[in-house]
Amino acid sequence: MQSALVTGISAISAVISGYYFRRTIMAVYGMPRLTAMASPESREFVTLLIPVRNEANKILREHLDSINSQTHARCRIVAVDDNSTDGSGAILGEYVEPGRFTVVKGAGLTEGWCGKTHALRQARGLLSTDCEWILMLDADVVLHPNAIAYALNCAQARGLDALCVLPRIRMVTFWENVVAPVVSWLALMRVTPTEANDPSKRQCFGYGNFMLVRRGAHDAIGGFEAYKGDVLDDSALMELLKHRGFRTMVVNGDDLLEARICQNLGQMVASAAKCSFRAISFSVWRLLEVTAKELIGVFWPLLSAPLLWSCGSFVLAAGIVSALFTFMGMMIVGRAMHARWFFLVFYPIGHGVAVWIVTYSALAALFSRRIWWKGRPVRLS
Repeated sequence: MQSALVTGISAISAVISGYYFRRTIMAVYGMPRLTAMASPESREFVTLLIPVRNEANKILREHLDSINSQTHARCRIVAVDDNSTDGSGAILGEYVEPGRFTVVKGAGLTEGWCGKTHALRQARGLLSTDCEWILMLDADVVLHPNAIAYALNCAQARGLDALCVLPRIRMVTFWENVVAPVVSWLALMRVTPTEANDPSKRQCFGYGNFMLVRRGAHDAIGGFEAYKGDVLDDSALMELLKHRGFRTMVVNGDDLLEARICQNLGQMVASAAKCSFRAISFSVWRLLEVTAKELIGVFWPLLSAPLLWSCGSFVLAAGIVSALFTFMGMMIVGRAMHARWFFLVFYPIGHGVAVWIVTYSALAALFSRRIWWKGRPVRLS
């Protein structure tokens, strides 16, 4: 009986790991690259909307300097100091330029709104009548001088209404290198860019660092009010646009954007947990599914190696195949994200942390209903 159970689990493990290996290849190699799609320079106006809350100790100055170095000249910037307590407002004030760079002092958070969308709505109130594109930009991303020009040219050449550009994640510490690639991988396993970019499929996702949206399309779905309380605001925006028939696309921009999202393990857990349960539709069954797939596909062949060795050649072969599929998948992800070499040694720890993040997100949503992020509670349901 025990041998039959081990054989069954090992076979399932090989199937799961093989399935995710295939999706990993689709996610990494099936994503278009932004730099390959530049077209003649656009002359349309784009307004950058930047919510800023307690970013002074991160890369805020790098971020603002990179905006000022953009080759696309027809840009205006509206930054919202979202009640920062760390000097971010003073840094923003150094970059004010009448008619080009405006800083808004954020109002208190309105009931029913998430902090980021609330800040973006305030910035949107200052759009000029000639603004044709909105670029929602996080304050922890550094842009190559051609980033906005390439993105705008790509959107126009492809006839897009929204373009999401994925950055290179700057990973410095051990935990960043071990956890960030796994969390990013899980997000891509939920919806691959190939699926998101297929107009015939309903699946879609967004990543909020850099989201370029045609103003008319954003107005047509109801603006920020349409997804004001969604903790996964970037994906919610892309869902609303795609399901209304607008053309959306996700591209790889790691040559043009770089972001350092979190600086320690605690920040990483809080950042990912605030939207993880929403990403699986607040479903306990989906949580159990993700956990089971991680346990069987990733951990089973590693933790049960001595048992597999004693159960015969088929079971052992299935365990080896499963472990190899997972290792090769992580090798592809680690290389694509420029993780340090030790990621390939410690990636099981990253998977363990990722499982905890999704579980913690679910527990917080089901019981406390909130997670603290940047000094204020974020409602998860």
